[in-house]
Amino acid sequence: MDTKKLTVTELTRYIKLLLESDRITGHAVAVVGEVSGANIGPRGHMYFSLKDSGAALDCAVWASSVSRLSHRPKNGDKILAVGKIDLYAPQGRYKLVVNQVQPVGAGDIMAELDALKNRLTAEGIFAQEHKKPLPAFPRTIGIITSATGAALQDMVRVAKARNPRVRLIFHPAKVQGEGAAAEIAKAIDYFSRENNADVLVCGRGGGSMEDLWEFNREIVVRAIYNCRVPIISAVGHETDFTLADFAADVRAATPSNAMELAVPDTVELSSRLRHLAVRLQQAAHSKIRYRQTLLDGLKRSRTLSNPALLLSEKRQRLELLAERLAEKSRGIIDSRKQRLILQRERLALLDPMNLLRRGYGIVSSNDGRLLRSVSGVKVGDDIVVRLSDGELTASVDSVK
Repeated sequence: MDTKKLTVTELTRYIKLLLESDRITGHAVAVVGEVSGANIGPRGHMYFSLKDSGAALDCAVWASSVSRLSHRPKNGDKILAVGKIDLYAPQGRYKLVVNQVQPVGAGDIMAELDALKNRLTAEGIFAQEHKKPLPAFPRTIGIITSATGAALQDMVRVAKARNPRVRLIFHPAKVQGEGAAAEIAKAIDYFSRENNADVLVCGRGGGSMEDLWEFNREIVVRAIYNCRVPIISAVGHETDFTLADFAADVRAATPSNAMELAVPDTVELSSRLRHLAVRLQQAAHSKIRYRQTLLDGLKRSRTLSNPALLLSEKRQRLELLAERLAEKSRGIIDSRKQRLILQRERLALLDPMNLLRRGYGIVSSNDGRLLRSVSGVKVGDDIVVRLSDGELTASVDSVK
């Protein structure tokens, strides 16, 4: 039997005709499912998916019908959607064009999430007293995210803009899909075990509820809770929340915002130091002028007061007051000088180049992993050696 040859357009039109003429799909249908990925498009149309344990169905509510809905569906809702099946030929995709929505009840996925959240809350996993403070001047930031996502580039850009000398250690991990939760938890455990970072940033860019779901897994939440290093959760955008956000020590609105919280701005710190120095100078000059005013007053008292005893008493009181003010001024100046010196020393400690200029080097693998022992490499591995004026790429010929 000869196979009939059709163009894509001809086949698509035929399928569309079958759908429109079918006794079920050719009329209004009512479909029960759980809502996910709900959003409003730029033209006011609403899009979402209906899903159950076996399948998912794309749905659309045109802008003219959105305002007439008695119930506007949101992620996690279990609803009865009434509409008609339509096939969009340019993309070869079919969808349910919805004109009525009725709530059925809370979705199974959200019910499962609420149950897990309540159980972990009862254990104290999200308790405020367990939160660790972020270090004021971190030298090394650990990053856990996808190697291919835009979030990594955003975080590196913001961190280096705020402090070019900050050290970043990247541990790649899947951030969505099967196996992602295990990879995220493993990366967190690595940093906690090695203790090679001052603070961790764990997250990804925004997405649908399904995209972010791995950050709701119990294995990820417990890894965050048990981590010895302070963790900033940076999952999704400002309106997205996961259980990882509640377990983390600090929650950031976006991955970029996480780096703003983790890395101090060295330009701003330098500006504050200069401002303190100016205030210190002004305070010293103010004390000197005040003392001179007192001395001038003493001189005027000598000329205006005839009684010798009164003049002597006033002179003694003014001299005593002047000595006290001078002593207090010196104390304030010394104290502020020490604070300024301490701030400068702290900034100097952030500069790893001081160590490299003395002849040391930092050896790491190609993927950025710091090498502390020969057990971490084998013959043939490529390594990177960072010196004070650049980097060397080398290959391991032998391990002794």
